[in-house]
Amino acid sequence: MERGNQWTDRSANLAQATGLPGVQEIAFGDMDADGRAELLAFGSGNFAICSLLSTGSWRRIGSGTTAGSGTKAGELLRGGVDLDHNGMPDLWVVQREPAGSFNTRNVHRVLAESGAPAELAIKPLLPQNGRVWRGGQVRFVSWASAVPAGFELGTVTLLLSTNDGAGPYTVLASAVPNSGRAQIEVPVGVSSATCRIVYVLTTPSQGRRRATGPRISVVP
Repeated sequence: MERGNQWTDRSANLAQATGLPGVQEIAFGDMDADGRAELLAFGSGNFAICSLLSTGSWRRIGSGTTAGSGTKAGELLRGGVDLDHNGMPDLWVVQREPAGSFNTRNVHRVLAESGAPAELAIKPLLPQNGRVWRGGQVRFVSWASAVPAGFELGTVTLLLSTNDGAGPYTVLASAVPNSGRAQIEVPVGVSSATCRIVYVLTTPSQGRRRATGPRISVVP
């Protein structure tokens, strides 16, 4: 069978792992900034974050309840973006709430992971290990950054190494806003299976931090 079209059922114990009586919305997102996606489940005002273990079973690593009233039925669920720059991704939920005696309305609820970072840090999220890029393609690169309260968000420079993180480097993006995501163009003429992206976070008062992403391949 062609690679990329082979499927294995990984749903064993998933319902038990979420701990939810009913699920109305699901999504995937890297919720612990480890470079791997987790499953997010939401139902009637309750959410769960579950990680797939190497054994093939699921484990709940986070859960909570949204504010609001009524049934709080889920309409939309998203996660994996660090909105408050504490280094950990946050959640966005759209749920149904009462709007008068006989009507309902969709209400946006943003749940930010509230841990306070002690020091400046940056962590690669995308691309993940083993990805193949082709020269001339437009791609998105993403990261999570931890910026202590009261300091500037800074800027991020993205460098491409064809030698497992060592130089020389090709600049993919220079001093872009520290928004967690940047669009880049893959350099033409590169052919290497040992490419890595180096993420450099710079702030005026906190100095510079850098991190090296996983190995990817770039082909002409």
